[in-house]
Amino acid sequence: MTAFDLHIVFDCANPDLVARFWMEALGGYDFPMPVPDGFTTWDDWADAQGIPVDQRPTGRTLVDQDRDRPDIFFLQVPEAKAGKNRLHLDIKVAPASPVQTAERRSPRKPNG
Repeated sequence: MTAFDLHIVFDCANPDLVARFWMEALGGYDFPMPVPDGFTTWDDWADAQGIPVDQRPTGRTLVDQDRDRPDIFFLQVPEAKAGKNRLHLDIKVAPASPVQTAERRSPRKPNG
């Protein structure tokens, strides 16, 4: 078992477009929940519910349906792309067990 969860996070202007690109490119990824029956997109559903555009989520998430690969998040940012693709990794470290914590705190014994 790994001691952390790895999430890949893209900052982008159009999260839905970028998420759909990576979903197709990587295969095996999908949105965590399907669009409700009778709707083509989440925006269609939100329109039918009367949810104002400025109150809708501005990000998208992809989860691996086939293997145990990291979740991928696409977050909308207001500024335009200024250079290379912007990507950062968020690493969520698992809490240490009491034994691991005690081992880290104890002084190291010299070899030999």
